Amino acid sequence: SLYKKLAPLGETLVLCDNYGQAGAINYYSNDQNIAAVSFNADYINWIRLDKKYEHLIRVKTADNQDDELKETGPYFDKSYTADSVTNKLAREFGTTIYGFEGAKVDIRQPIKKEIATVKRYGK
Repeated sequence: SLYKKLAPLGETLVLCDNYGQAGAINYYSNDQNIAAVSFNADYINWIRLDKKYEHLIRVKTADNQDDELKETGPYFDKSYTADSVTNKLAREFGTTIYGFEGAKVDIRQPIKKEIATVKRYGK
């Protein structure tokens, strides 16, 4: 639902913590334009750096959230927690979806740096 809200407003990157999340979004989504990616596994090679992204949807696992809004928020006009997995029986319990709208900078630059770091040192 967040992608449907943001995609018509400009290019939207869906960045997940792991390939399982990205694969599930890509497989189960009704929107064929969605292309969730991750710095995890071979999904790192699917990140399109030829597009300038206006918005970011960040999917973070419960144990990897820390200060996502504080760290990523300053790069965007608007940042917020959009939703989370609240079913205590779900494998992804606590996973949170963050929305970031209106990029103030070209977010491809920090993404390129992260890709280089992961490819060089692993994650």
